[in-house]
Amino acid sequence: MQRFVLRGPQEAIEPRLFDRTESFRFLDKAGCLDIASLRLPDSPLGLARVRSTGHEILLEEPDRISVILPWSGTVTSEVDGDVFRTGAHGVLVFDPNRRRTTVQRASPAAPYIADLLTLPKADLQEVCRRNDLPLMLNHHLLVPDVPAVGHLRRLISATLTQFEHDPEPHAAGRTLSHVTADLVNALTEIAVALASPTGSSASAGQRRVRLALEIMKALHAEPVSISAICDRLDCSARSLQLAFLEYGLPSPHDVLTHIRLDRARSYLLEGTMNAVFPGCCRALLIVLLPLGATAAVAQDFPITIDHAFGQTVIAQRPERVATVAWANHEVPLALGVVPVGFAAAGFGDEDGDGLLPWVAARLDDLGADTPPLFDEGDGIDFEAVAATQPDVILAAYSGLSRSDYDTLSMIAPVVAYPASPWSTDWRQMIRLNAQGMGMAAQAETLIADLEARIAATAAAHPELSGKTAMFITHLDSTDLSVIRFYSANDTRVQFFRDLGLGMPQSVTDATLPGQFSGEVSAELIDQFDDVDIFVSYGSPELRDRLIADPLVARMPAVANGALVMLDNDAVGTGANPTPLSIPWVLDDYADRLAKAAQAAE
Repeated sequence: MQRFVLRGPQEAIEPRLFDRTESFRFLDKAGCLDIASLRLPDSPLGLARVRSTGHEILLEEPDRISVILPWSGTVTSEVDGDVFRTGAHGVLVFDPNRRRTTVQRASPAAPYIADLLTLPKADLQEVCRRNDLPLMLNHHLLVPDVPAVGHLRRLISATLTQFEHDPEPHAAGRTLSHVTADLVNALTEIAVALASPTGSSASAGQRRVRLALEIMKALHAEPVSISAICDRLDCSARSLQLAFLEYGLPSPHDVLTHIRLDRARSYLLEGTMNAVFPGCCRALLIVLLPLGATAAVAQDFPITIDHAFGQTVIAQRPERVATVAWANHEVPLALGVVPVGFAAAGFGDEDGDGLLPWVAARLDDLGADTPPLFDEGDGIDFEAVAATQPDVILAAYSGLSRSDYDTLSMIAPVVAYPASPWSTDWRQMIRLNAQGMGMAAQAETLIADLEARIAATAAAHPELSGKTAMFITHLDSTDLSVIRFYSANDTRVQFFRDLGLGMPQSVTDATLPGQFSGEVSAELIDQFDDVDIFVSYGSPELRDRLIADPLVARMPAVANGALVMLDNDAVGTGANPTPLSIPWVLDDYADRLAKAAQAAE
């Protein structure tokens, strides 16, 4: 019997090893125990039982079953001082196979999840083989919260997880056919409910989603865009994206891309899938399955990539991928490819292992050991790169010189930056590096997923809209006579736009072609009077010095205390957005910016 005592509040989201004596306590916003909001149902699959007594949650120990406790509020672990934080809705995941408990953020439409069934590896592979499904690792298939579904809100969610060692046949004698039947029946009913609401019984969001799906499926072979679909629906792209998010769906771009891939490859429409899954269920699976796991349309080789140093021709699909410079390795990792070597982290590496936390977590997700790490403290280690024998070297986000590029090109084809050093934004970085691996379609899926996350976060922080922000480079606390800043070409500054912040005209005017930074004498600080939010790296002491400095304090953002000071930690590192860091730090970073925006009022 596992015991969970519920309490709050929290500080951070962290997965950790499970301790059998661990307890959790729960408090609502008023500081009172709120067991009812947990919605602890009996498992509809008969795999585990959960019941509440008083202020405690008693969980009968299941055998190799992942159990989800839905909850609303916040959760704190009292063991070893570890603390978790999440938003208004979430799930507490207990996985006895890995002895791990995690607190996860769920979408507002998904606080209803009851149980997750963890299949043995052999059964999982058989499910995928029979139904021509891609193998999905550590992915939760969330059921949309459609009112017409009713009891299905807590009926089934499936996690298809591959363990290092095959578990024994799972509990309660449930066979593969039982599991498949439950999943088929549940998804079929949900698909019907999602596709059928019409008239006054359906919300505006439901009707918008339903009509958008119909248009996508009808026009998949035509050059229809999301913008054109929005024109037909008489709505904005933002409102359509939010409608999809409300029902737990990927972004509209994600869905349209997947439907096109589905039709092009007859994905889920051939062989046994026709017999097992009805058409409406296949349509829902097209929407719900993670696009990164699907079989993408093959990219033809050879391919030619244009960049600042000319062109790179990649003759055949590379099998060994190396990366240099900052964060380029995150692209293959995000797409499920482990590089044969990449640069050690030179900033934000708090434990000194050369890996940023989101990179370490992704390697763990992929079950991969840390590959050779290149020490780039004194520039690129060409010998170390050559020793990995790569087929391609990814450097779309970098500061390569012509000499660097020429030397690397003697080792393998190089994907360099498109225009100027350190000015490749996160979307370009993903597209160019993925193109070099022959994974252009998967890149678009990854970008769409990240854009959906960012859009949801921006929508949750309306105070950012209409504000402007400026990113100052590392300041010298002993000499504030010169203010150095990142220009409009820099990725940190470009990320402000993704979050709904505007670009100050003063920063745009001070941006020189090909330069990612600039500087100005503090005596001319008045030219930045159109900046609402001041972001920089530094300590609270540096913040105090800025506010006290008579010249710098003439800047309205400083005078108003609308400052965000970033440390050498995850958020400070992730302010320079990369494929894996965005989901990791997005909420925390947006919260800090929003607090500064409120100070700027």
